[in-house]
Amino acid sequence: MFSSDFVYKQHTDPTGFTLAHYPSVDSTNWEAERFAKGLTLEELPVLDQGVVLIADVQTQGQGSHYRKWVSNPGGLYYSLLMAHPGPDAPLQNDPAWYAKLASLAVQETCKLPVEHKFPNDLYYGSHKVGGLLLHSFTVLGKPCLTIGVGINLNQTEFPEEIAGFATSLAKISNQKWRRIDLIRALTQRFNPALSQPQ
Repeated sequence: MFSSDFVYKQHTDPTGFTLAHYPSVDSTNWEAERFAKGLTLEELPVLDQGVVLIADVQTQGQGSHYRKWVSNPGGLYYSLLMAHPGPDAPLQNDPAWYAKLASLAVQETCKLPVEHKFPNDLYYGSHKVGGLLLHSFTVLGKPCLTIGVGINLNQTEFPEEIAGFATSLAKISNQKWRRIDLIRALTQRFNPALSQPQ
């Protein structure tokens, strides 16, 4: 058991990551940093394998340039916490690279033409369905990288201020989607990308 005060469980998926689920959190990226900083030196190796944090709701979700990311129930709010690949790893600090990988994960999982829009957004036509942020920090001398993703998954309604340009995978396809399928696809895409391009 980790010494930190976090609820977590081991996810027995071929990707082998640890999955931490929260009903509500301010931001999964912020929670990922708190999670890492609560580890002891002996627990740090878990970051070499990867920790995925997901939330049902984010109360202070962030988009690019510190804009608010509306994070109501029905969306996928995901952060992958990993040991940082280091300065020599290809594209290791490029949000556009990871956003492209996220679009491929959605395409493979949902068979929908969701595309990467530079630098870090996911779009279906002219409608936004998701976005991505990177965050780097150090814990006990170990560099860490967090890849945060927000995807409008099963929402059917949006606040008035974004309703004109936001959509969800459920609205596009007229069906509901399982979060775990996208969690698995994103993690399988991101994990190899930390050490080499695909």
